Amino acid sequence: MAAAAAMALEVLGRGLVAPKHLSVLSFEASTAWPTTEAQFAEFLHDAEVEFFEWKQELAPLIDELRATFSENGENPENIVSFIDTVVEAISAKIENEKAALKSDEKIRKRIVKLNKSQGDDGWFLKFHDNFTALARKWNNERIGFYYRLIALRADYDPNARGGPTFNDTKSLNEFLSSIKPS
Repeated sequence: MAAAAAMALEVLGRGLVAPKHLSVLSFEASTAWPTTEAQFAEFLHDAEVEFFEWKQELAPLIDELRATFSENGENPENIVSFIDTVVEAISAKIENEKAALKSDEKIRKRIVKLNKSQGDDGWFLKFHDNFTALARKWNNERIGFYYRLIALRADYDPNARGGPTFNDTKSLNEFLSSIKPS
């Protein structure tokens, strides 16, 4: 049980990781906030690297969880309870990110207005749009992880199944991977 509990905390931590570079999405004053076009470009590059690294860390988690549960002979009810807890936490994180992205639309409008009034060439708006697109990638990747957790739960709780029917987690994962985020 201790190994499974340790793995549970690791999965929760990796699934809920808050991207360091995207924490300034609210455009609040920050000492780390870049001030020149070159600094913004470097900042965006670093944020993209951070996303790629997180995505690589997240990818094997479901298989690692399955192996941990199998090795420790965990009770399916405990597994389902754990997965439900993680799903709930990930779901809340997804909703918070969606709300931040929604409020970001207002910020974009202010940037457009400011660019027009100052005759700006739009480099900051381009940066903002690229940065927001990256925030959407984080959110979409987290949504994919959420669905993979639900697929894992279905392996241990047949009552959790619904909608299209799949014979195994791999088929369900392939189906979910084929769905394009909006």
